[in-house]
Amino acid sequence: MRLNNVLGILYASSSEYTVPELVAHRTMGSIPFGGRYRAVDFVLSAMVNAGISHVLMPTKSNYRSLMDHIGNGKPWDLARKREGIFILPPFSSQDSTGVYRNRVEALKGILGFIREAEKEYVLLADGNLICNPDFGDMLVEHIKTGADITIAAMHSKPPKLINTMLLEHDENKRVIKCAVTSDEIMLPFLWAPQIMLMKKDLLVDYIESVADAQVASFERDMIQSCIGDLDIRTWELPNFLAAIDSLPSYYRASLALLQSENRHLLFPRERPVYTKVRDEAPSVYGLDINIKNCLIADGCTLRGNAENSLLFRGVRVDTGAVIRNSVIMQDTVIGSGAVLDGVILDKGVTVSEGAMLSGTPNCPYYVGKGISV
Repeated sequence: MRLNNVLGILYASSSEYTVPELVAHRTMGSIPFGGRYRAVDFVLSAMVNAGISHVLMPTKSNYRSLMDHIGNGKPWDLARKREGIFILPPFSSQDSTGVYRNRVEALKGILGFIREAEKEYVLLADGNLICNPDFGDMLVEHIKTGADITIAAMHSKPPKLINTMLLEHDENKRVIKCAVTSDEIMLPFLWAPQIMLMKKDLLVDYIESVADAQVASFERDMIQSCIGDLDIRTWELPNFLAAIDSLPSYYRASLALLQSENRHLLFPRERPVYTKVRDEAPSVYGLDINIKNCLIADGCTLRGNAENSLLFRGVRVDTGAVIRNSVIMQDTVIGSGAVLDGVILDKGVTVSEGAMLSGTPNCPYYVGKGISV
């Protein structure tokens, strides 16, 4: 089903406290991922593929890179005279002093935009989610069950995020229990990766009823406390999903793309993932080098060896360098003879000749944007 009667709300700054290293110069949504994408590309593309043509993207700080990446929304077919995509930074007013402190404040800050949208439903999602769900199927299920709220959920290890919802449902998928926690609790619960579908009027009524947005909790007030009053259902996510909740989780999610089954789930042919176009020449591979199980974007120059790694656009690997189990972001230069294992190099890093950097899956070695080591 096409979701042309749905307003998309995508939180570009969700859970930024978990990865201070990666968001020092950008929002959570504009974190580079997968060689040529940004984190926000995946859920945004899923919305567009389902027919959503109006998307609000509230953010709070460091949003210049996000604005540069999204532009007018053309790569996602959201450059429109009506509707389209709107990046909404916080603004001071009589009711707000500035930066959003939680989800409720963000919603209250964009309430005027939500009211004005001529849509029946609202789909809310977080920007730290790497997934490509079929939102059309979610809407079909939502309408079929007559639910007030449908929450995407899955059986897997939940992330350690503040206000993670753990759900238990009956045989009809109606939620009968909801725990809101930041701990890793499995039990019989599904965990909800902050993707929800509901009537727009229901969301507006909730936002208008919140007296103090600073202390309000969307998960506790809107979901947990309303289980007996509202028909809340689950919709199980059938494909790959990674929720970024730490630097190691970003590292593991990145390397998970080296497995073909994960790539097939994240990049199905019927739901392509769109991103900002950056025209580059094809990558150049030197003679007598060894490249094994890597994802390599365009514009790279490789004269060294690489194994089990992701190389973003424009990476240069000089003669004799060795890269293993690493994530190398855009326009990074690896000097001759350098050895990297278990590292994350942000954009524009320069690694000197003969340098040796090493980390582990639980503690990858990170070098910040533009730094020389």
